[in-house]
Amino acid sequence: MSRPTSAGEIRDWLAEHGWSPERDIGERADALITARIDDFRKQGQELAPLPAACSFLHSYGLLRLPISPTVTLILDPLGGYEEDAEDVVELAGDLGVSLFPVGYETYEGGILLIDESGRFFYLHDTGPYFLGNDAIEMFLNRMTGKTVEASRYYV
Repeated sequence: MSRPTSAGEIRDWLAEHGWSPERDIGERADALITARIDDFRKQGQELAPLPAACSFLHSYGLLRLPISPTVTLILDPLGGYEEDAEDVVELAGDLGVSLFPVGYETYEGGILLIDESGRFFYLHDTGPYFLGNDAIEMFLNRMTGKTVEASRYYV
């Protein structure tokens, strides 16, 4: 698999895996969002349905995007790990913004998060990382391995 290295190549890669600019999974995205909010509540945490997260999930939700031969990014907010809500809330507090889970990676189970302004963060067992200011930048940075420690964005 050749790795996309530009925004245009990322759009082509996304299209190869089922995305288009007009894609909208509609009620399925709404159901995923509601289920994740309920999951947080069961874990004793509150989670707000951020407009940026809703928009992202309507457009990209349920895509399975190969990052490498062994890692797939699954754009489903229900993925993660047991008792992950506390970690998401802690990172949101450190950043001073609300976050919403929008996906996860196979292999190591890192969680993809979006904030209220549409920036992307990645919560991994090695720590939290910033991935980009929008979806295309996030996908490009994830594919090329470019990450920045999220602590640079802490308030």
